[in-house]
Amino acid sequence: MVMEDNSWIVPMQGDGEFVPVSEGLHSATVQEVTAPELVDDRFNPGKQKLKIKVKFLVEEKTGDGGDMIATRTFTFSLHPKSALRPAVEAIIGRSLNPGEEVNFDIRSILNRSCSVLIKHNKSEDGRTFANIKEVLANKDQAPF
Repeated sequence: MVMEDNSWIVPMQGDGEFVPVSEGLHSATVQEVTAPELVDDRFNPGKQKLKIKVKFLVEEKTGDGGDMIATRTFTFSLHPKSALRPAVEAIIGRSLNPGEEVNFDIRSILNRSCSVLIKHNKSEDGRTFANIKEVLANKDQAPF
């Protein structure tokens, strides 16, 4: 007789509907930075780029009191024209020093507070996505 083991079954949370973080400015903390991963470059077929995801825990809660996370994917580069650089500089509360753009441990932004500006976008099928438009410094946190 085979016993059914439901401990491995992922339960559905809530009503199954995804609820995005609301639009506007949110206090946040850097909760996770994923390891750099090679992904296909959608603008250059056949080429790949290193990407990371930065996950921000925002102060907003779900309807049942759970945490809400906003995530942004960045190309893994601190070049002055990159999207990651101004986000990192906002999180650490200062500009990067000249040598840091090639020698900065991205994990050092973990657990740092900041603010994120969320803007909603709708997909063609009508789903709403919360996009992080900007990462801003937290005025109450000392520079890194």
